[in-house]
Amino acid sequence: MPDVVYSLLLDGNPAPPDLLGSVLRIEVEDHARMADMLRLRLALRLREDDGGWSYVDDGLFARLDTIEVRVQVGSRSPETLIQAHVIETTCRFSATPGESSLDVVAMDPTVLLDLEEKVRAWPNMSDSDIATTLFGEHGFATEVDDTPVRPDEQ
Repeated sequence: MPDVVYSLLLDGNPAPPDLLGSVLRIEVEDHARMADMLRLRLALRLREDDGGWSYVDDGLFARLDTIEVRVQVGSRSPETLIQAHVIETTCRFSATPGESSLDVVAMDPTVLLDLEEKVRAWPNMSDSDIATTLFGEHGFATEVDDTPVRPDEQ
């Protein structure tokens, strides 16, 4: 059976080896009709130099930071499973050494569509033209079914 190796990229850079060694769980949800999601659980530990918590006090996983998960099977080229933006972090602290953890939840780039509300006129454009324009402005490849009905501005 071929080796299966994964890698994490944080804002386009390979995750440090100590972070990879702290990974407890990675879940990638691939949906056809909903946003794809990434859930990452890391073991936390107190840093020896200043008593802060690893990863929590390091500024990693800030809101909308990018996380990419890649998988390589055997000698094949690595494939990206998900590229997502951090939307939530939760710390679980324990008095028992080795049981504290950080949960990171990230969502595919569709999360970027909901960051800013804009009021905009779409004169004489069909719904499919509007959708294609919006998705294109955010860098998404589109496959939109044509809606031939165009509202008459008059």
